[in-house]
Amino acid sequence: MYIMILMQLLNQKLNHTKKHWHFLYKHRRRSTNASTKQIVVGQVLTVIISVIAGLWLDNVKYSLVAFAGALILLPGIVNLCGSLAGALGAKINHLIEENPKRNTTRILIGSTTHALIISLLTGLLVGIVGGVIGELYFEADLFMMVKLMLLTMLLVGVVIYPIVAALVLIFRGLKMNPDNLVGPAQSSLVDLLSVVMIALAIEILA
Repeated sequence: MYIMILMQLLNQKLNHTKKHWHFLYKHRRRSTNASTKQIVVGQVLTVIISVIAGLWLDNVKYSLVAFAGALILLPGIVNLCGSLAGALGAKINHLIEENPKRNTTRILIGSTTHALIISLLTGLLVGIVGGVIGELYFEADLFMMVKLMLLTMLLVGVVIYPIVAALVLIFRGLKMNPDNLVGPAQSSLVDLLSVVMIALAIEILA
């Protein structure tokens, strides 16, 4: 009996593995279908938006320095939101491509809501860790740092996740590969929005 159960589980695992590698193979073929023009456009967008983010950071640097511990959180905000936005774009593109008959609106709402929830949960963890470090070494307020982290992640997520979803639809409508353009665009937008939103969050919490 146990042997039969083990054989069934093994067979299910093999079937799942075959489907998994089949998907990876198709995804690999799609992702390597890259146009030089698309890649160049994506990189140009990245440079332009990154320069704007740098200029904005220079304008709000005194506000960030005034809020004890804000500079500890900023790299975490950029990395978390960038990773989640990238994963969101790939997820939406994959779901639409693999399920063309499925309601696109439901895919967009479900995916963006899920990304926002994950954003807040991971933001809470990073906020606690950053808050402890800030409290120990920079006399920061742990509770205020956690609130700053959560509020900033919420503000960035509410803006960037719908933008990423819209970009996927726009590029697909233009018969362009979203994998080539959404990544550079969203990463640079996250840089800019992270700086803007953390400054806004500081003003709200002040």
